[in-house]
Amino acid sequence: MKQFGGGGAGLEAERGRFPYCVVWTPIPVLTWLFPIIGHMGICTSTGVIRDFAGPYFVSVSRWWMLSG
Repeated sequence: MKQFGGGGAGLEAERGRFPYCVVWTPIPVLTWLFPIIGHMGICTSTGVIRDFAGPYFVSVSRWWMLSG
């Protein structure tokens, strides 16, 4: 796919990498009852998801290590 004018530059949809984005995922049962509640993370410039896993702890998505 050819990119024009920098729009979408750095996207790697085949590998599931989307740099500089906010990701949100539902939490089973809790999100079903309260649709506004979910789990949030932020993607770095390389498309790696940083996830707020608890107080004073930010985890890194593991799928990116497996996909190369």
